[in-house]
Amino acid sequence: MPSRLTFYLTICSIGLLCSLPQWYIYRRGFSFLQTKWTIFLFLILPAMFFLPHFVSPAVPHFLTRPFAFIGGYWLVFFYYSVIFMVLYFLSFLGTLISGQQAFWSRYSPFLARAGFFIIILAIALGGWRALHPIYRTLTLTTTKPLPRSYKIALVTDIHLGTVLGRDYAKELVQKVNAVQPDLILLGGDLIDDSLDYVKREGSYLPLADLKSSYGVYAIFGNHDYISGQTQEEAKLFGQIGIRFLKNEVINPMPGLELTGLDDWSHNRGTENIVPANKANQNLVRILADHQPWKIEPAAEAGYDLYLAGHTHAGQFFPNRLITQRLYLLDYGAKQFQKMLAVVSDGYGFWGAPVRIGPAPEIVVITLKNN
Repeated sequence: MPSRLTFYLTICSIGLLCSLPQWYIYRRGFSFLQTKWTIFLFLILPAMFFLPHFVSPAVPHFLTRPFAFIGGYWLVFFYYSVIFMVLYFLSFLGTLISGQQAFWSRYSPFLARAGFFIIILAIALGGWRALHPIYRTLTLTTTKPLPRSYKIALVTDIHLGTVLGRDYAKELVQKVNAVQPDLILLGGDLIDDSLDYVKREGSYLPLADLKSSYGVYAIFGNHDYISGQTQEEAKLFGQIGIRFLKNEVINPMPGLELTGLDDWSHNRGTENIVPANKANQNLVRILADHQPWKIEPAAEAGYDLYLAGHTHAGQFFPNRLITQRLYLLDYGAKQFQKMLAVVSDGYGFWGAPVRIGPAPEIVVITLKNN
């Protein structure tokens, strides 16, 4: 809890510090912000991001969720406003150095309005995109003797919590069941940060209706560890038919081996790469790993398919410029030796209900003989 509290307090504090210069910029473009009390509008919004995560145990979810959404939208507004703030002051310095103060006085209000409306438009479009997941379909053709073709539904980063709740889980179930998968894999971060909140709302219960021929499996992500209740989470989801794999190897269906790794943040050594089963070369070997750090070791170990999530493909621009440099593969599918690696950008989202970049998704993978 202290680290979680520190994180949200840090975001809130930075937001408060940046509120004054942001207010100063936008009041240049909007007359209604000329009144000094309007600074409080900019000071209240950071608290809207902070409070829902800590008052949720005492407040009904139908009250918490609207504030969580508002706080999430503020986070993106604040993020882009910081970028705009830097560009604004650089422009001001440029006109100051070049002696164009009169030009700046005339056109800076237009710049302030343009920046504001571009940010609001980006949030509106990204907000719509975040709530409209898509299907991404892939095919892995293998020489190994599968008894028949299999269809696997990969769903990562659901993030049930103060923002995404029971209705979102119901929609997820409908979309997954519609593809009639043989196996369903939930690739980590099933909950956002509070297992108690998810239990109280019952947002996990619709997942009991997930249907597949050979079961529903899950692995832990870094957010599942935030509440410190992974054992309880595994037990809770086990009661509705979802089995967690933690550095564990199973054979869920004929001709297939599935290995589920613990989250990298809590098991960073290479010891949590479980070697592929060399005893039976006819098995299609799948490795599920929440954070895509083990792509090359998995290919070396002889896996056929590597499945991961976590990155959200940056979630909103320009964050993907960072994730593309952090990970060997931050989103999409790519061949590594004889192994196909698939990294999903997730079904849900963290913090802000905004996607500017790849849409949230359910990945449907068909395994078949060539």
